[in-house]
Amino acid sequence: SMWELFQLGVSADGWQDALNHLQQNKISVKDLLQTGLIKISEKSGRHYDTFRGRLMFPIRDIRGRCIGFGARSIKPEDKPKYLNSPETLYYQKSHVLYGLYEGLSSIRKLRRLIFVEGYLDVMRLHENGFTDAVATCGTALTPDHLKIVRRYADTVILLFDGDTAGKNAALRHAHLLLPHALESYIITLPEGDDPDTFLLKQGKAGFEELLERKTPAIDYLVQQTINKYPNSIQGRMQGLEELLPTLNEISDPKRRQLSLMAIGERMKIPAEILSRELKRKANKNLSNNNNDVIFSSLSNNTVVSQDEQWLLQSLLRKGEMWPLVREHLIPEEFRTPHFQQLYAKLLQLPDAAFQAFDPLELEQTDPELFQSVMLLLTEEIPSHDFSLSLMRIKERNLDINFQEWLLSSNSDEERARAGLKRRKEEMKLKEIKKIFNNILTL
Repeated sequence: SMWELFQLGVSADGWQDALNHLQQNKISVKDLLQTGLIKISEKSGRHYDTFRGRLMFPIRDIRGRCIGFGARSIKPEDKPKYLNSPETLYYQKSHVLYGLYEGLSSIRKLRRLIFVEGYLDVMRLHENGFTDAVATCGTALTPDHLKIVRRYADTVILLFDGDTAGKNAALRHAHLLLPHALESYIITLPEGDDPDTFLLKQGKAGFEELLERKTPAIDYLVQQTINKYPNSIQGRMQGLEELLPTLNEISDPKRRQLSLMAIGERMKIPAEILSRELKRKANKNLSNNNNDVIFSSLSNNTVVSQDEQWLLQSLLRKGEMWPLVREHLIPEEFRTPHFQQLYAKLLQLPDAAFQAFDPLELEQTDPELFQSVMLLLTEEIPSHDFSLSLMRIKERNLDINFQEWLLSSNSDEERARAGLKRRKEEMKLKEIKKIFNNILTL
């Protein structure tokens, strides 16, 4: 029976029954205090049994030696409901899994572990044939536990209650599992159920069906993170910011890249952004100063491309400037080909559409433009003068055009006309600058 397999027992209800029995067997009070089997009353100073009147769960190491106890109250008025032995030289909770010893032969054969939350859950699963079920001993799953797991299993399935607390616990554990070289899955039970009650109602067949519907930990992690934030570019970037520390903990480059691709696909974030943000997060020496800009591969870190990038970023974030910019700036004035193409595509949008522009709408209609916009919107942008970037773009183009006019001039008269044309264009630029400055100071 399960009681025999797990060596369950019930402790006597007296205050010193265990103390007296163990002393008769030549075990000293000092040793009993260290193991937590007895305590000293703060009021009377007398010794008393820690686990009196409780259902006792012996906790055994991989060799089957009892190294501690979990205990559950029998009477409703006895609090707390669960008590556990304190940690000792032999009993370190982060190095022990309840049920590992009892299910070791199955675990080695299946190379799989099913994690549940309680001792009774472990027993119920074993009773129904799922003898690879284990639980931690009153603590959350830790990296030390996973070191033990890797010795015996390649696959880990974590079961959690379907309530809010269970879902939050599942999310925390998904973060923990991702960096480790394990095939990891999450299952959340129907709300109101734990593994014990689910098996009592649905039986072995119902639980096998539940196992078939398990969710890869990375999918669960991404979906739950997406659900926490608004369905917007900013929301996605907040979610990505939450996931990056976990990604950086993956030491194997291939696994990290595959995880990155999976996250990018689920969150619909371009690969360039993911790679750039991951490198940024990994670089501990990166300055947090707002003026330290991380330029993507879109720009070549030249002054020209920086102004063009900043201008487009500002337009996408402050759409009210769009009507004036489109009136005074043409695509040919962009010297970076990619930015020129992007600006030309944006020009196809009516003013009203641009004012209410939601980049997420481009995902289906124009994926290429969507990727470009995402790259710009997720780049850091320094504090800068919007009109200054615009004027520098136009002034550089005027300089280039003037040089071309001169080169094509064959007489002094033509060169004079080129100089006059330049002065007229410079006057126009001054007027444009005034217009923008007036608007920006409103």
